[in-house]
Amino acid sequence: MTSGWRRSTTNGGASTERRETIMAERKNTTADTPLWYTEDELASLLRVHRSTVSRRVRAGSFPLTPLVVGAKRLYAASEVHRLAGLAV
Repeated sequence: MTSGWRRSTTNGGASTERRETIMAERKNTTADTPLWYTEDELASLLRVHRSTVSRRVRAGSFPLTPLVVGAKRLYAASEVHRLAGLAV
């Protein structure tokens, strides 16, 4: 039994096509890109061993300055991408 009420093809005022466009844009944003990298992640991106990064940081010959949080060293993603030649 129908009451004559018909469900709209829109969702919250946005058409299905518009909603899909918004979702695609969200996937293409840098929200998936971290703001900071750990030393392990940095070494992986640069394709070197973790101890190489650690050793060069301690020696002062590494081009990035880490943010030290407790025993961890964190590196700004923007600087890591610049160093690695990655486009974000």
